[in-house]
Amino acid sequence: MVTLNRHALLILVFLGVSTLAMAQIDYTKFEGKKSDISFLKMYEFSHLHDYKAAYVDSLITKPIKGTHPTALLTQKYTVNFQENKVDSVSFHVKLISRLRIKVSGQMHSIISYQTSNSKENLVVDYRTVEGLWKENNESPAKEIGLLRDIMQLSDASMIFEFYNQGDNPDYPEINKLKPQVKDENGVLNIEKLAKVLKENKAALAEYLEE
Repeated sequence: MVTLNRHALLILVFLGVSTLAMAQIDYTKFEGKKSDISFLKMYEFSHLHDYKAAYVDSLITKPIKGTHPTALLTQKYTVNFQENKVDSVSFHVKLISRLRIKVSGQMHSIISYQTSNSKENLVVDYRTVEGLWKENNESPAKEIGLLRDIMQLSDASMIFEFYNQGDNPDYPEINKLKPQVKDENGVLNIEKLAKVLKENKAALAEYLEE
């Protein structure tokens, strides 16, 4: 049984919309822009980033240089990107959300994304090993597993709607499920949230669609 102290999350939301240039993207300084959600509770550091509304710089059509998690993710698909031509793009990676969180003294960067070959959310977890980001291919601890599930089955906007004290008429299904994911003190509980997302995947799917 996961304890409240270890898995309850209090969320503060900071909304900031950036104007994006529709011209060339500087991949060397890649950073998604839209809204940020910070998790504050037991975690020494946590930050959830939303890419979805920033369509221009969340749609990747070539590998990004570098050793940070976003670059490493795109480099996994180097062979696929080679199919793209100057005047024709047949493969892309679309970033959805990114959670950076420090768990048990180790930093993780969990990224949800889609590819042109898969419209369902995929998730990859990178962690720091001796100061370098490495893909975490090991079976995750329960806490990281819950966070991966949440990232795969939702996005930053959905998580905020579950957290939000008031009901949003645009999210009637979430409004009905909201009481099931919070503890008595109103704090969002990630174990409860992961369970609700799994059990109501079909009903909530519309909120993940473009």
